[in-house]
Amino acid sequence: MPQPDLVIFDCDGVLVDSEIIAARVEAELLTSAGFEISA
Repeated sequence: MPQPDLVIFDCDGVLVDSEIIAARVEAELLTSAGFEISA
């Protein structure tokens, strides 16, 4: 297996801010499973 030329480690918010996306996905999954979500 060839070795990668580059590996990028991203602490959330440096390159991509994924916390908002993860929260939306989690809320959608919980809602579809029948749980009521409130802010």
